[in-house]
Amino acid sequence: MRKFKEYITYEKSIQWIFRFIILSVVLGLIISLNVLPIESDEYFEPADKSNNEAADNENDILYKGSFQRLFEDGTTEDIIAPGKIDIKAGEVLTLQSIIPKDYSEDYIIIRSSQQDMRIYVDGELRVDYNTEKSRPVGSQTTSRFVFCKTSEKDAGKVLLIETKSDSGNYSGTVNKAYACDRYTFWKIYSERNGSDTMYGFIMICIGALIVIISMCMKAGIKFDLGMENLGWCIFLIGTWLMGESRLRQLLFGNVSAISNVCFLAVMIAAIPFLLYLNELQSGRYKKVYKTLINALLASYVILNIMQLADIADYLDTLMISHFMLGISLVTVIVLFVLEAKKHYLKEYAGMCVGMVILICSVLLEVISAYYKTMLSGTILLIGVLLFLVCAVFDTIYRIKRREKRIQEEQLLEQKQRSDNMTMQMIKTLSETLELKDEYTRGHSFRVAEYSVMIARRLGMDEEELAKLHYAVSLHDIGKIGVPDTILNKPSKLSNDEYEIIKKHATIGADILKNVELIAYTETVARYHHERYDGRGYPEGLYGEQIPLEARIVAVADTYDAMNSRRIYRDRLPKEEIRKEINRNKGIQFDPKIADIFLELFDSGELDKVTADDNTDRKKTDSVGMEGVQHAEQMLRMVMETMQSRSEGENIDFLTGLWLRNKGEQLIREEMLRSKGALVFLDMDNLKTINDIYGHKTGDNTLHSLGEIIREGAGDNVACRIGGDEFLVYFRDYDEHQVAGAVSSIINRFNDTQNGNNNTAKASLSAGICMVDSDSKYEDEFNKADKALYFVKQNGKNGYYFYRDDEGGSRTGNNRVDLKQLVNSIKNAGSYSGALNIEYREFAKIYEYIEKVCMRYEHDCHLVLVTLDVKRGENVYIEQIEQAMDSMGIAIRENIRNVDVCTRYSSVQYLVILLEAGESNIDTIMQRVFSRFYKISGVNGCIPEYQGCSMKEV
Repeated sequence: MRKFKEYITYEKSIQWIFRFIILSVVLGLIISLNVLPIESDEYFEPADKSNNEAADNENDILYKGSFQRLFEDGTTEDIIAPGKIDIKAGEVLTLQSIIPKDYSEDYIIIRSSQQDMRIYVDGELRVDYNTEKSRPVGSQTTSRFVFCKTSEKDAGKVLLIETKSDSGNYSGTVNKAYACDRYTFWKIYSERNGSDTMYGFIMICIGALIVIISMCMKAGIKFDLGMENLGWCIFLIGTWLMGESRLRQLLFGNVSAISNVCFLAVMIAAIPFLLYLNELQSGRYKKVYKTLINALLASYVILNIMQLADIADYLDTLMISHFMLGISLVTVIVLFVLEAKKHYLKEYAGMCVGMVILICSVLLEVISAYYKTMLSGTILLIGVLLFLVCAVFDTIYRIKRREKRIQEEQLLEQKQRSDNMTMQMIKTLSETLELKDEYTRGHSFRVAEYSVMIARRLGMDEEELAKLHYAVSLHDIGKIGVPDTILNKPSKLSNDEYEIIKKHATIGADILKNVELIAYTETVARYHHERYDGRGYPEGLYGEQIPLEARIVAVADTYDAMNSRRIYRDRLPKEEIRKEINRNKGIQFDPKIADIFLELFDSGELDKVTADDNTDRKKTDSVGMEGVQHAEQMLRMVMETMQSRSEGENIDFLTGLWLRNKGEQLIREEMLRSKGALVFLDMDNLKTINDIYGHKTGDNTLHSLGEIIREGAGDNVACRIGGDEFLVYFRDYDEHQVAGAVSSIINRFNDTQNGNNNTAKASLSAGICMVDSDSKYEDEFNKADKALYFVKQNGKNGYYFYRDDEGGSRTGNNRVDLKQLVNSIKNAGSYSGALNIEYREFAKIYEYIEKVCMRYEHDCHLVLVTLDVKRGENVYIEQIEQAMDSMGIAIRENIRNVDVCTRYSSVQYLVILLEAGESNIDTIMQRVFSRFYKISGVNGCIPEYQGCSMKEV
């Protein structure tokens, strides 16, 4: 890991070095173009065109005269232009031509290929081209077109051209000669050779855009996929094309400066390419890339020193740059082959294809440069564009993969937090429940410690030991499902009582089977009472059929039971315990595990656990029986919740009934097998209850109704089909039976609402349709719905049967208790606590949370919200109550479902915020107050709050 960090530091430093090189090159070019003498020809306008208006191709403007080589002794030799004459570097080549007698052009134009050039007409020196005074560095003249001013008066005169080059590659080079005006020449030449300039400009723009976007992404969202390096690579390729363009003297005042930039681009173009590949290949070949990058930087420095010291010109060392570029490309190809063998290419298969295309196009352009025949950048542009397309798709794929990974990490983190909280809560509740009986306190902790000791002797690693300890701590959690009278019975258990207590193994396994964070929890809970001889419970496994973890716990659990004081006996003597465990080897216990345990027993290591547990017991004694009762209640809820999850996701959590899809499926099946009655139930005024008293009150009412429907339906199918709508199918019921069942459900529901001012408005309406064996579900559902609609239109709180002959129902029960209705109206605005929690219940929850926070060092805060009246304002009691209702809604909407809230006084609320963080409390309360101001119609009340950590109280 340390080496990888060191390379990352190196990689970043190289990135900054490369940026510095690019910046220095760009600044050098700008300075050169503004300071050095201009090498371009004089300015010309399109109006300069004369007698070549009909010329539209290169053949039309070619010089019509022939050339001979003129030797020092005056002899001549015919030559072919263009061509190459074998002379040494630095030797002067003299060309001679007689200007045709019909000549009338403005210029004779010939290209200088890294050559000094002098042009004479009839002995008069017309042009002396030498960049010695205008080039920024180096000793070689830059290639360009040289224009010699002529006219029709020069017809028949002698034309002499002297060329000299210090480069062996260009000495003796003879290029084509043209005769025309400037405008015509550049027009025709641009049409033929302007593509490389355009391609270069496009690549520079694309590269710069990619660099800018990448830098913005890194600066804005801290997201880097190496695209900056890709952009620099394309930018340098475009720069190279612009530098090699034969139209460069039209675009830049100093051709020598742009030519030098071209050489520099070749030297460093591979560096960003290698950096990009290293990022793409996840640093698998970082040492190889590091070596290549260092070599390229060293080459760049050395070649620049040689140029500045006039040891060797860029042109002379161009082969070295090409060699370094070639080595880099060959190395990349070799690494691609290795990636393919290791099956890594699938990670960036598209990019691999794009890079192969790019490499081939670069190699073709480089090779073409040595044959003096440029490919005008067409193949290179195609390669770059294909590479760019592949890079874009690869980047999109990598961004999606990154976002998916981030989402998976966030989900995993959330799941881990949730599982941690679940496990911590269950463990805390399990330990707290042990306090109900002083004889079993610390039992789970001690058994876990003994089990870890045994497992360590068996060779388990530390990670597995940690998981085992957590799992064993919960092994007896299933005893929550066993009555206290049986658990704490001082005398011998009856057979029936023993069968009940044996169920704690399966109950615990059912509670823990959906907790995936810690391994072995379900296994240990289910099988820790299995015996090696097969006579244990719950499944009668034997030998190694019993999971190893459960075999370990079986020994530890039995030892702690014998070594602990019980309500019906004192702890057994050490000698008797040892004798009992030794006697049951191969009978109750795995012999190997029993032997290991006896070794620990004899060494005295087990006694350390008892000493440590006595210390922990003192810490937990302060929890008290009230905490025990709350813990038992909460753990029972956890058990019920997890048991309901085991039935699948077809159960509605709130009501305990089937969800609509599953329920309708079961009803359809029942209708095919039997006739009966379909009942459509609807709870009246649920929206009103939610709006006035909060959704918590509405949920509690629905939960109560679900229990009533489940009991009233018995073994018939009942489901929740919407927010406040339910379906029940009573199979083989006649009208009299279903009327009695529905009346019973309605009456029981009404009885539960008596005395509850918050839900007094709630009532139950039902539509009933009798079903025959050939009935269709959809038809009968619509009929029951029509009957329910009739009830709604006639006062609610009753039931009706659907009748085909009457187009509706005229039978049923729609009587309303007028006393109950009057009482409901009188007390509709009364208040009984925010979130349906009385202050007394809030105090109990506060005490329990406070002890949990102390034990596990959680950070919880108590917040008191107060409504004050503005000075000078007259606010009536009804307005204060209205404002308090609005504040209650605002609090419930802006705190989490793990937070707790109650109404403390006529103008105050109390809130417990769990793990909110002190710095976030002000933000939370500002949201609450902002919502309060929006929904409250009372202007004279000002909300304030006070908060403190529960640790400080």
